[in-house]
Amino acid sequence: MGKQPPPEAPKEDVWRHAIDRAKLGLWDWDLRTDHCYYSASWFEMLGYAEGELAQTSDLWLNLTHPDDRERAIRSGEGHLSGAISSIETELRLRHKGGSWIWVLDRGGVIEWDSEGRPVRAVGVQTDITRQKKIEGELAQANEQNRLALEASGLGSW
Repeated sequence: MGKQPPPEAPKEDVWRHAIDRAKLGLWDWDLRTDHCYYSASWFEMLGYAEGELAQTSDLWLNLTHPDDRERAIRSGEGHLSGAISSIETELRLRHKGGSWIWVLDRGGVIEWDSEGRPVRAVGVQTDITRQKKIEGELAQANEQNRLALEASGLGSW
């Protein structure tokens, strides 16, 4: 059997379709200009139309829950300084309707200048609100069970 040629890489629109189907919000940050591109699916996840908000690098931070800001900033700064290999953090973002949605933010630097400084970072944010709700309900049920066992004087084994 002869050696098969490698498969052809999918066209960019195929990747874009996959990202849209997966409901991933994409961000692409040019650290030289401080401009950040956010995908249409990122805006959609937050209830906005594309172009409804200015695409600045601090847009995500302005929408981040106050209790999550410092942790999110530390994650990004830690990665940009080289202390951690990638960005991965859970945080809440303000939806246009006023509610908070939980997202898992994953990304990292993909381009450096000739002196080794990061110049471009990209990443995705995934809506994990449903998972966080289930985690909270499970924790509450576990606590209720613990209190019931404690109050009954019965042990568990």
